[in-house]
Amino acid sequence: MSLSRLLPTPLVALALMACGAEPAAEPAPAPTATAADATAPLASAAAAVAASPVTDPAVDRAVQAAEGDGETLTYVARGIGDGDDRITLVYLFPSHCGNAGCTLLVYGGEGDSLVPLGRTTVVETPIRVLSTSSNGRPDLGVMTGEGEALLAFDGQTYPANPTVAPARIVTDAQGTAMITDADLPPPAD
Repeated sequence: MSLSRLLPTPLVALALMACGAEPAAEPAPAPTATAADATAPLASAAAAVAASPVTDPAVDRAVQAAEGDGETLTYVARGIGDGDDRITLVYLFPSHCGNAGCTLLVYGGEGDSLVPLGRTTVVETPIRVLSTSSNGRPDLGVMTGEGEALLAFDGQTYPANPTVAPARIVTDAQGTAMITDADLPPPAD
């Protein structure tokens, strides 16, 4: 039931120094998982979003409940918005990846009120929150072998597969990159 951790410690120290804060001589004990959190109102989802590494036990519990099988899960999580309007994107890798991509989990709400809004397979990065919305939730842009697919919320869930309808390939969609290749560790040799 352990979750592995991705925390870019040198980046945290650099950010602390930029703010005038002194980084600790010894890093604190590692949390069980990392969720990188980017917050901004959904109305400005296409605006630049500053992400900072954080650990959210509620996301850990939700991911483990949805996908855990006692195995170690590695993921990157980013969120946008507040309260009931919050969307959290969780990209699972490498355990939940195949030749065509990895699994993306989408949650609404925050804290202990996380609600599953979708599980989409064969997703590649970058994963974006688009400036458009459907049924009160932001549209998502995910890469596939065919290009960027738009995932629209149907009132219940986001599409399970970005390569078949109702998902569709789009060009020139405006949005904010939430999870990119830069967020992922290099592949193991």
